[in-house]
Amino acid sequence: MISNEHGFNFIEIPFGGGDLFLDPFRESNRDLKEDGVLLDNSIEYYNLCIVQNPYQRAVSLYKNGMQLRKEHDLKSQNFSMYFENNLNKWGDPVNDDNFTSQHDYIKSYDDIDIFKYEELLKSWHTINEYLVDIGLNTIKYYVDPGVVKKWEKHYDDKIAIELINYIFEDDFEKLGYTKL
Repeated sequence: MISNEHGFNFIEIPFGGGDLFLDPFRESNRDLKEDGVLLDNSIEYYNLCIVQNPYQRAVSLYKNGMQLRKEHDLKSQNFSMYFENNLNKWGDPVNDDNFTSQHDYIKSYDDIDIFKYEELLKSWHTINEYLVDIGLNTIKYYVDPGVVKKWEKHYDDKIAIELINYIFEDDFEKLGYTKL
């Protein structure tokens, strides 16, 4: 979501939890004109994104992948098999079922403000101050993030942990998340 008028660029990361920010943000800033592209070199942008714990995000990706497989009448896979097959492009993949690290979405930005999905409630005041500083309206409400329930059960298997650590290595290293 881009607003060239305000120099605001929200980098949307699939399954990163940003929708919890964007929905109330748009409600509070109804007059905001959204643009499709950044006007390079003519505006200094405030770049913002929301990232999520890679382990929790992987569970959301997996659930979405199983839904896609169901819609395409493909056999369900267990958690480890799903990521291993997609990583190696084995089996019968679904075309729309791709994933990448969160860091891949933001690595080209030199100056970016990153908020963690798991800490949004604690950061709400800071986020609103940030918005006011750039001339936008504060977000009037917030729904506590529905952290993926029982995400830990997917990591009873050591292979699952190793796969997620490998696939999302940059997220752990560059976004400050701790590995299991």
